[in-house]
Amino acid sequence: MFTRRFIRSLTKSDLQSLDFVINRFFVKLFITKSYETVKYCQEYVDLSLPSVLSAKRLSKFDASFERFLSVMELLFRFDLIRMLYPAYCCLPINLLDE
Repeated sequence: MFTRRFIRSLTKSDLQSLDFVINRFFVKLFITKSYETVKYCQEYVDLSLPSVLSAKRLSKFDASFERFLSVMELLFRFDLIRMLYPAYCCLPINLLDE
């Protein structure tokens, strides 16, 4: 949850500003004006920009939260069926197939 709160607290312009700082650092470090060279160097050192990282983390969190909600929904349905039809759950399996 901390990750989602932190990501949500950063606006799109905040992330773009962080990306700009990192890109400018690489431009100054390698004394180049080509952003293709900067991107190549960032890939070589396996550096992801903050905007890319936040998008990946947010999508990963959303996917795991969706799985959690679907599991909770299944558990709720199962418990609701047991509460509404207690005799149904106690029947032998061969009687349920008929």
